[in-house]
Amino acid sequence: MSDERLGRDAMLEQLRGLMAKVFGVAVERIGADTTPDEIPRWDSLNLLTVMIGIERRLGISVPPEALEGVRDVGGVADAILRHALNGAPA
Repeated sequence: MSDERLGRDAMLEQLRGLMAKVFGVAVERIGADTTPDEIPRWDSLNLLTVMIGIERRLGISVPPEALEGVRDVGGVADAILRHALNGAPA
């Protein structure tokens, strides 16, 4: 398993925990392939709350346009990691 993969796994775990709390669902309901259609409270405002939490934890800033076209939790993780690896400071 590569370092990049470990980074993605760790990011997914952080996202799952935050999303479960913000969206009011069990963490077990959230996986890399979970989509907004599967989580009733997954809307743009609640996703923004999740992103603010991740940005604070990582000390980075992820522009909203980075999430355009994202279809699932794995896509959110990938978008965050792209910005974290590029050193986008908060």
